[in-house]
Amino acid sequence: MLTSDREVFVCHSHQLREGETLLIDIRFNGLLESSVVLRYQERAYAYLNRCVHMNKRLDCEHTQLFDREINLLRCSMHGLVFDPTNGDCVSEICEGKRLCALKLVESDDRIRFRDKRISTL
Repeated sequence: MLTSDREVFVCHSHQLREGETLLIDIRFNGLLESSVVLRYQERAYAYLNRCVHMNKRLDCEHTQLFDREINLLRCSMHGLVFDPTNGDCVSEICEGKRLCALKLVESDDRIRFRDKRISTL
């Protein structure tokens, strides 16, 4: 749902627990895309669901995106890993590249996209 402040509702805060991810379809710059919304160290983050290596979805093989320790995001295709706080790739093969971050706001038990590139489907 799009609000007058160009915010798109994602979920209620309590629905996204620590170490969990949500896959949400969005319209990004007019194109249908998938996004990953996650909670890490008590904060919500969001990225386009697209690996920097081969432009595949991070969840193309399976939907478990955090590593076992819940410290890094992992692409299911080739295992590249990313810092969940900024999207930086920490795997040597794509060092210096990062996931495309999406702006979020969290208040009043709601997580919302606040990104001019995003609109409702």
